[in-house]
Amino acid sequence: MFDSYVFHIDVNSAYLSWEAAYRIHHLGYLQDLRAIPSAVSGDTALRCGIILAKSLPAKKYGIQTGESIFQAKQKCPNLLLVPPNYTLYQRCSAAMIRLIETYSPAVEPYSIDEVFIDASSYLKTYQMTARELAMKMILDVLSTTGITATAGIGSNLYLCKIAMDIEAKHIRPDKNGVRI
Repeated sequence: MFDSYVFHIDVNSAYLSWEAAYRIHHLGYLQDLRAIPSAVSGDTALRCGIILAKSLPAKKYGIQTGESIFQAKQKCPNLLLVPPNYTLYQRCSAAMIRLIETYSPAVEPYSIDEVFIDASSYLKTYQMTARELAMKMILDVLSTTGITATAGIGSNLYLCKIAMDIEAKHIRPDKNGVRI
């Protein structure tokens, strides 16, 4: 179909997902932040009281990234708020990039939780479709880190970002938490 395939990999609710996985796998927490109404938020005492990332159960209450903690708590009084751990998120992002680089050295970080990758040569070498490779990458991210991600595929950066955004609005996570 294309001569060149570019993939966009985006971690789902990155700060909250990384926080949840760290708490479960390294601190021994039993409750998964992703399964309850929860959010990573700034500190109201420091006047940084906004929602930075939210869980799917919190989203069901209408809680939005960027809204004030006050507004979020009005919508969901039992919302569990956790402070951000930017050092952890930087380490998680670096680990994800190292994992994605196993598919191609042509990886371009877009933000702390998003990367673009040109894996055209990988597709040719391993005789895979672009969809198969996208699924492989996000399943590798899931099995290695416990974090779900979304993939978009296109012939350039712009198109794969649009493809990911369109797909994310129409396809929901399956039993493995994977969207493509």
